Amino acid sequence: QLIYLMNIDGSGIERVTQLRSRKPSWSPDGLQIAFTSVADTIIVADLQQPREIALGGGASADWSPDAQQLVVDVPFPVSGIGIVAADGTGRRMLTPGAAFFSEPDWSPLGDWIAFADSLGSEWDIFLLPTDCLWDCEPQRIQLTSAGSRDIMPDWSRDGARIAYVCDVDVCVLHVATGAIERLTRLPPYAGAGAPAWRP
Repeated sequence: QLIYLMNIDGSGIERVTQLRSRKPSWSPDGLQIAFTSVADTIIVADLQQPREIALGGGASADWSPDAQQLVVDVPFPVSGIGIVAADGTGRRMLTPGAAFFSEPDWSPLGDWIAFADSLGSEWDIFLLPTDCLWDCEPQRIQLTSAGSRDIMPDWSRDGARIAYVCDVDVCVLHVATGAIERLTRLPPYAGAGAPAWRP
């Protein structure tokens, strides 16, 4: 697997990565692409001057709205969620010991990070405030506790709702009230993939 760029009409195909890579994520300013390379390493490709910056271990990454930082799903040596500067100058674990595959997602307003974590046999959706990521210990807030497998959170563009996978269905949580809507009713043998909001 490699990452390419192309125009909307399919022309101008340009190769971005030289080694096996996946999960590309555009920076909000459209100037950089973060992706997961071999051995679960997060790389940032700068498209202006082109170069690549290795940010260390991570299975997936999501940009802060100002494109200065990324939140990273760290698999090793201790799993959890980490924060890393886009230029590679700083890195800090926020939730050491949290479950792997938490798929963190930065809110559009920049004030929260949503992620999934397992407590015992259950997976739930949590929030971390972003007002003290580098200099204090952010306290997680649990959003779901319905006994279902709640994973893959995705913020709405206005920051008011979070879509996520709840067991085999797609649910939407209203952040201000905590109200939850189940949007699908799929049979047990089916399964929803990661939800995504239309821009």
